[in-house]
Amino acid sequence: ALDGAEEGRAAQREAQALAEALQPFLKERDSRPQAPKQPLAAPDAERIDPATQARARTAVAGLASEQFSEREAASETLRALGAAAVPEVRAALEHPDAEVRARAREILTRLEAPPPAVQACAYGRYRGLLRVIEVPEDESTYGAYRDYGPWSGSAWKGHEDLPAGNWVYVAPKWYIWKEEWKAEAR
Repeated sequence: ALDGAEEGRAAQREAQALAEALQPFLKERDSRPQAPKQPLAAPDAERIDPATQARARTAVAGLASEQFSEREAASETLRALGAAAVPEVRAALEHPDAEVRARAREILTRLEAPPPAVQACAYGRYRGLLRVIEVPEDESTYGAYRDYGPWSGSAWKGHEDLPAGNWVYVAPKWYIWKEEWKAEAR
């Protein structure tokens, strides 16, 4: 367990790393006040390696397996294939089996999500990172991403002396921001 001072230093190091990761995004922010979620650019089907296409098709078929472990393995394979699997996964959204459609939606959501650093500032909505706390169990309540907005509580799930601010959850961490970035403040 970390003592209070070490926890503070660890949070400061993480905040600095996040700030560095955000720099390219923040530099472009003036020309687009709020970055929209951009779908993952899937390569054209004819540009995907035939062996990769075959793996993706096989994995999509595995989403309909009677065996839970096979459905899980198929989902993991599709996530691992990344953009190359997107055409097959999108086609699975039309599958007659509701389980296959639900898994396809979940996989596309993960594949098309922007980088965590962009999500952490709510796509450019907030600035002035105050604190980062890790609360993995909140994913079951808030999902993988949640722009919770302003909250003035000072304690959450074992974390004390928290500043009031704008809270953004990117599993497994909460990012607490000082203020909302206003386009007119430029």
